[in-house]
Amino acid sequence: MSSINTLVLVFISINFIFTTVSTKDCDTISNFFIKNNLMFLNSTESVVFLPSDFEYKIENWKDFDGDHNEYHNLITYNDELINSLSETDLSISDDELTGAVYSSLVNNEKLHDLISVFSNRYVVRTDRSTRVFTIDYAQFYYIENTKCDKFQVQYTRSVIKGLICKISFATGLRYTVKCGSVVLGLLPLDKNGQLEYETRCT
Repeated sequence: MSSINTLVLVFISINFIFTTVSTKDCDTISNFFIKNNLMFLNSTESVVFLPSDFEYKIENWKDFDGDHNEYHNLITYNDELINSLSETDLSISDDELTGAVYSSLVNNEKLHDLISVFSNRYVVRTDRSTRVFTIDYAQFYYIENTKCDKFQVQYTRSVIKGLICKISFATGLRYTVKCGSVVLGLLPLDKNGQLEYETRCT
């Protein structure tokens, strides 16, 4: 770290507020601030996602329900499965979350199978093929009816564990950093940008 940034660290007060965060997570946050040399302070408010683990999960077969035919990315926060962080104590909008996930993937060194990243999706190489997953938390997807009267649906989610942090300007040289552990469940997309899934008649 340069001498200028060292001086800045002395005079800037950063208040940390952690929810569901382990000691290991605290180290991750500290390393982030050191590596980024406080460049986040250029804005009055920013959201940062720090991924720690990547995996792919095949969902169980589920009966198709035409009355609830909406599928979207999920997020687990405080052990609760929710659709958005906007109504939580972090108060992070869907667009902010999408942008934070995008930035984390662009600069990620842990996801070795990553091929490319776009503003609303990313492409990875798996054991069997190339897969696309959406990172857009404001988008909903739908399943088309089949020739079967009743059928079940199955798809594979990309599951990313990590920390989500909201950095807010307080006053003077004071900033507040509020973080929480999250698990993202991202939907797969087909070549047309629609939900990729399998069906079977029941």
